[in-house]
Amino acid sequence: MAAQSKPSAALTSPGYLIPFITVTALFFIFGFITNLNMALVPHLRKIFTLPYGLAMLAESAFFLAYFVFSSPTSKLIEMIGYKRTMVVALFVQVVGCLLFVPAAKMVSFPLFLTAVFVVGAGVTALQTSVNPYVSILGPEDSASIRLNLSQAFNSIGGALAPLIAGAYILTDPGKFATQASVANTVRGPYLAIAGGLLILGIAVALAHLPPITETQSFRPGKEGDAL
Repeated sequence: MAAQSKPSAALTSPGYLIPFITVTALFFIFGFITNLNMALVPHLRKIFTLPYGLAMLAESAFFLAYFVFSSPTSKLIEMIGYKRTMVVALFVQVVGCLLFVPAAKMVSFPLFLTAVFVVGAGVTALQTSVNPYVSILGPEDSASIRLNLSQAFNSIGGALAPLIAGAYILTDPGKFATQASVANTVRGPYLAIAGGLLILGIAVALAHLPPITETQSFRPGKEGDAL
């Protein structure tokens, strides 16, 4: 019993500012990535001359990942803990962003959809892990304040994404000679995002995030559970 009460007492103590800032940065990231992928819909229409319905498959592929990976992510958190799940989620997004490079080079719509789906899987895992973590990270009576503040940064990331897409991805096809030239505008931004996510993933892996021994439905966990 004493082993279970000790972590709970620690969570109500001060000194969680840096972990909270770290986790809030992750809220910014998945808000940014989600809206950036939504901006791909008009771009894919230009590249592949698609009807709007087919171009919307990019959005469908992203949200299909939520349906497919939400439950497995919960199991993953139980197996390896919140922090490691966040790191895995960031690295999965790195893989997804890197897939945009061959997709653009090959001008392949199926590969674009695959890249969007993989990024969506990473975003799903990240969102599933950080939402409960930030709620538990501190006194129970201020959990809603922490969650609302973190979600405000999610909205900021979402608001910045269309600006970045407009500046670096969404282009006037008349400026480019070929379909491949239009597709190529995706490569630079997603390479930069992949690099940023890789650095952030390493930073989270090395960061000290308080261990949380609470599992399903925030019931106290058993000694030996993943942190």
